[in-house]
Amino acid sequence: MDGNVHVIRLKKSQGKNGLNKVVELASICLGQLVIASCAAYLDNRVVFIGSRLAESSVIRFREEPHPETGNLFDVLETVTNIGCVTDFILVKPEAQGTQPQMIACSGYGPGTSARIIRSGIGVQETTSLDAPTGRQVFGLNSQSAAEGPHDLLVVSFLNETKVLKMEDEVGEFEDLEAVGAFVLDDATHLVAKVGGLIVQVTRKSVRAIRPGTLELVGEWFPSDRSYQIGTAAYYKNQVVVGAFDRLIIVSFLPGAPPSVQELKLDDQISAVDISSLSRGDLAEVIVAATWKMDLTLLSAPNWERAAVVDLNSDVFARSVMFYHLDNVDFVIAGLGDGTLQYFPVDKSKVKLGPSKRVTIATQPTYLKPFIARGVSSVFVCNDRPSVIHSSGGKLMFSSVNMKHIYAVCQLDTPTYPNSLAIITETGLVVGKIDEIQKLHIRAISLPGTGRRVVFQPETATYGFIVMEKPTATQYDVGGAGDGHGIDEEGSFAKPDADAPMEEEAPDADLSAHYAMPAHKLLITDQTNYQIMAQFKFNKNEMSQAMVSGSLGSDPRVFYIVGTGVQKAEEKEMTSGRVIVFQYADKNLSIVSEKQMKSFTTCMKIFKDKLLMATGSSIKLMRWSEDGELVQDQVVNRFILPINFKIKGDFVLVLDLMRSVTLLVYRAAENKFDVIGEDPLPRWPLACEFVDDDIVSVADSDSNLIFLRRDLESSGTDIKDFVEVAGGNFADSISVIQKGTLLADTTAAERSFSQNALIMATQSGSIMHVLSIDENTYHILRQLSAKLINSILPFNKVSVEKYNATTSGPNKTTTKPSVGVINGDLIEVFTSMTGEEMLAAVAGVVDAQGADVTMEMVARLVEDLSRSH
Repeated sequence: MDGNVHVIRLKKSQGKNGLNKVVELASICLGQLVIASCAAYLDNRVVFIGSRLAESSVIRFREEPHPETGNLFDVLETVTNIGCVTDFILVKPEAQGTQPQMIACSGYGPGTSARIIRSGIGVQETTSLDAPTGRQVFGLNSQSAAEGPHDLLVVSFLNETKVLKMEDEVGEFEDLEAVGAFVLDDATHLVAKVGGLIVQVTRKSVRAIRPGTLELVGEWFPSDRSYQIGTAAYYKNQVVVGAFDRLIIVSFLPGAPPSVQELKLDDQISAVDISSLSRGDLAEVIVAATWKMDLTLLSAPNWERAAVVDLNSDVFARSVMFYHLDNVDFVIAGLGDGTLQYFPVDKSKVKLGPSKRVTIATQPTYLKPFIARGVSSVFVCNDRPSVIHSSGGKLMFSSVNMKHIYAVCQLDTPTYPNSLAIITETGLVVGKIDEIQKLHIRAISLPGTGRRVVFQPETATYGFIVMEKPTATQYDVGGAGDGHGIDEEGSFAKPDADAPMEEEAPDADLSAHYAMPAHKLLITDQTNYQIMAQFKFNKNEMSQAMVSGSLGSDPRVFYIVGTGVQKAEEKEMTSGRVIVFQYADKNLSIVSEKQMKSFTTCMKIFKDKLLMATGSSIKLMRWSEDGELVQDQVVNRFILPINFKIKGDFVLVLDLMRSVTLLVYRAAENKFDVIGEDPLPRWPLACEFVDDDIVSVADSDSNLIFLRRDLESSGTDIKDFVEVAGGNFADSISVIQKGTLLADTTAAERSFSQNALIMATQSGSIMHVLSIDENTYHILRQLSAKLINSILPFNKVSVEKYNATTSGPNKTTTKPSVGVINGDLIEVFTSMTGEEMLAAVAGVVDAQGADVTMEMVARLVEDLSRSH
C-alpha cells in the first residue's frame, strides 16, 4: 500500500519439448505514484494506472530516472478523482461573495490531498481600478484596422465616456482627456471595429473613426434628431441601432461608401442584435425587442418582418442576442426581472421555435458575448452573474463567483492577455475566467492523508487532521518528553526535511517494526493553504474528532481534538485525550488536556459546552473557570456512537452497531432525554437532519433512508422512527451535511434548496438531495417510470428494481424506492428531441389529475438541474 509501480520481468527458457517456460520472476520498482486499483498497457510504453483512492494517471516508461522525482516514468495525464471522501465542510470565503465551496479530505496514501470543490465559474482578479460604476465597457485596438492587442479601454457612464490608455510597462491605466474624434461628453452604447473602422455609437449618432489617426470619417443621425439612440449592436461590416421606434442599419461594405437604412417598428425598441445564420460576411437577420414585451425578427436584404414573438412577460427585454451552439442558433433575451428566455431559430423559415424560460437573478439582465480558451460563451450581467455555455448539445447556466456585475468585455493586452474587463459595484476589475465547466476541483497538497477538517473564521485558518505513512523512525521526533510534540518555543516542531529514509529489512517482523500511522494536526492559512503550524500526536495515538469554537464565557477560540491510543495488548482503545489548542500570533499552544478512558469519535460545540461521542456514551463537558473540561452530563445507551448531528436542542446520534437515536436537551434540568430511536439495525455510516420532523441515514448497503418519528404511536415517550422514503444509489455515502454549493438567490432555487443536503461518497461522487413538493414528486415519479422503460441503458431494468433499497448478508432483500427521485435520470429529459419529450410526458398528470405539458415538465427539470 505504498503506491509503488513495479514491472515484473519474466525469464524464460526452452524446454525439451521446444516450448518456452517461465523459470524466474524479477520485480523492478519504477517509482512511487498512487495506490492503484487497476492497470492497463495502452501502447508504446504508455500505461494507464487507475486508482479509487487517488487520481488515476497515464504514464510513459523512461530509460533514465527522472531528474526531479527519480521515477522511471513520466506522468502524461491525470484523471481527477476525489474518492474516498472522509470529511468535508462548506465555507463561504469573502472573495466568493455568497458562493459556498467545499473543503474535502479525500483519498488515501501517496498522491492524496485536500480538495477545494466549488460550483460555477471563478474569475481570478489580476488588478482593479477604483472608479465610479460604469454602464458599458469596451476593449479596443486603436492603431490598426485589424483586430489586435488592445491599447484602449472605453468606459461609458450615465452622461459621459472615459477612455483609459494602457501603460504596458507598469500595467496601469491612464485616463485620457481627449482622444481624437471620440465623443467623451455623452454616454456610449457601442465601440467596435466595423468594416476596418472604429465605430462609436452615442445617444445622438453613429460615428466612424479611422484607426491610427483617430480622425472622423463620417457621422449618421436618426432622421428625427430628437430621437435618442438607446441600443446598438454590430456584425462584421454592419451596425444596427435602435432610436425610439426606428431601426437604423449602417453598412460599411468593402469598396463601397457607407449606406444607411431606416425602418419603423410598432413600438419603442429596448434591445437589438444583428447576425448571420450562415456565418457569412453580410448580416442576414436582426432581432429587436420592444416595449410591447415582444421580439421582432427581420430578414435581409430588405429587413422585412419575418416573425413576431410575444415574451409573455410584464417586463420588456433589456438585452437580446444571437448565440450559435453546435449548428443550432438561439435568440436569447435578458428581461428586466432577471429572467432569461431563449428560442431556437429555424434557419430555413427564419422563425423562432418554442421558448424556454430561466430565472437567473432578480434585477435587469444584460448579455455580453466573450471568448475564453477558444470557446464562445455569454456573460450574463446582473445581481447574480452567470455564464451561458454549451455542454452535451444544450445550453448550460453556471454562476460566477462575483457579486453584482454591470458589464463585461474582452481585454487582450501584453500585460493582461486573454482577460476580461468587468464593471462591478466598486469599480473596474481585470481578471481571467476559469475553464468553462460546472464543477471546479483544486488540489491542496498535505503531508499525509487528510482525515478531518474544520474552519476557524476568527483566525482565517483551517485545521486538518492528517495521517502519515508509518516508518521505522517516525516516532523518534514529537510525542516524547512532555507528551505534546511541541518545540521549545511553544509552536509546532518542524519536520526534518533532510532526515534520511531508512530501508526496510525484507525479512523483518513488520508487526514489531511498524506502529500505526502517525497522526498530526495541521493549521493552514485560509487563502494560500500554507501550513502555519503542526502538532504531532504520540506514538499509537490517532484522532478523528475535531471542532473549532469557544467554550463557556471564555472569549478565546479553540481547536479541540479528541484522540484514542491503540495498545498492542488491547483489542479496543481504553485511553485517549481531549486536547484544547489555541492558535494565536502564528503559534499553537495547548490550553488544556483531559485524559479519557476511551476513543473520542466525534465532537461539536453545543450550548457553549463540548458535546462528544466517546466509547459507548455521549458526554457533555463544560468549561470551568480554571480552564479545564469537566463532565456535565452523560448518556449511556449506545454500543459504538461514531457521529452525531445537532439541530437546536435536538441531537441525532448515529450508532454504528444499531441505527440512530434522537435526544433532546432539557436546559432547565440540564439533562438529555431519549425521544426517538430506530428499532432496525442498519449499520449506518452517516446521518443528518432534513427538517424538524425528518432525518436522513446512509447505511453500509449504499441505501439512503429518510425516517420520521411516529408521533401517533402511544404507550411510551420514546417514539420509533418509521421509514418514509428511501433509495439505493450504488455507492456508500460517507459524509452528509446540510447545505448546497450554490448561492440560492432566486425564488426557485430557495424553494428547492431550503432543506438541501450535500453528500460525499466513498468512490468520490458529490450528491445533492433537494426537497420537492408533493405535486412535483407526483409528476417526476411518473416521468421516471417512463424514462426507465424507454431509455436504452435502463430498458432491461424494471421500475420496481431501479434504485430499490437492498439489505441482507448478500444484498438479496430488495424494496422498491419510495419518495426518492433519481435526478440524473430526470435530467436525461433535457437532452431528448421534441418528439421524444412529447412521448415521455404523454399520460403524465399532476396531483390533481390534470395533464401536464412538455413545456411545464421541461421548465421544472431545468429549474431542478440549476439547483445543484
